[in-house]
Amino acid sequence: MPVSSGDERPVRRRTLGRPANADSAATRRAILAAASAELAAGGYERLSLETVADRVGITRGAIYRYFGSKLDLARNAVREASAAFDGAIEGQVYPAGGLLDQLRALVRVAANYAFEHPDRSMGYYQIGRLAPEDEEIAAAFRELSRQVRVVIVELIARAEERGELAPGVDRAAIIQAVAGLIWMVGSGAATAPNEEVRQQILHGIELFFDRPPWFTGPE
Repeated sequence: MPVSSGDERPVRRRTLGRPANADSAATRRAILAAASAELAAGGYERLSLETVADRVGITRGAIYRYFGSKLDLARNAVREASAAFDGAIEGQVYPAGGLLDQLRALVRVAANYAFEHPDRSMGYYQIGRLAPEDEEIAAAFRELSRQVRVVIVELIARAEERGELAPGVDRAAIIQAVAGLIWMVGSGAATAPNEEVRQQILHGIELFFDRPPWFTGPE
């Protein structure tokens, strides 16, 4: 047993399991935030539960009080973003008038969310890139992607009821195109290295999805 001199301070050992008197919800949020940062930095394969635990100040074993596995943690880290994303969709997408305005709003929401939460967004895209290599991850990615597709399908269905779509239109092609566009804009926004690139992305959205304020010709 080590002996310390009177001039030395006793070493504080990290508590096994969850820290005493720790707030369960706060600890869970801290674990998810740390996992999001790790996913963004190195992807799923390099996600280390030990590193996540060190970031939070708990032991690796304590993580299993909240999440059953590394995959469960990764899925929940990305899913944590859905509440805020849902709120933005409810507040900005559905109120927009007409399908085109709603789809433009959806693209802007995806970009703005990625700007505000790059770690969470990159976690989602990292899982997406690994999906072809692992069926469990593929299933998790499909589950996470379904949320956006449900919104797109609903917007198109409502537009069809309002008579905004041409007869015989390929609805599946529209869904695929919008989903791909959101992926492209969202992943680019999540990896934007500085404010200049973020502004470039926003101006690009304005140029291609809105009528630019500097354009005075016919549409």
